[in-house]
Amino acid sequence: MLVSYGACLYAVRLNWNMRLVSVVHAVVIVILSFPLVFDPVLEADHIFGVTPAAINVIQIATGYTVPLHMLYRDHSPAARVSYVLYPL
Repeated sequence: MLVSYGACLYAVRLNWNMRLVSVVHAVVIVILSFPLVFDPVLEADHIFGVTPAAINVIQIATGYTVPLHMLYRDHSPAARVSYVLYPL
């Protein structure tokens, strides 16, 4: 049985919102990371090679992940329990 988005519970809508944002973020990161595969600076030094483009991709990935974790922690009953037991 299909249920419209507006008729879903808040927790279900939040779950779908997070999934959609996650997919969009993954696509953006892959698109931005693809040119890094052919970057000569990163190819020359696999461990310590750094370029502005690589730093931007890391910043975008981190800037997405940290707020998403905070959002999930605030709205998930299970995450609230784990936060009480193991604070970040």
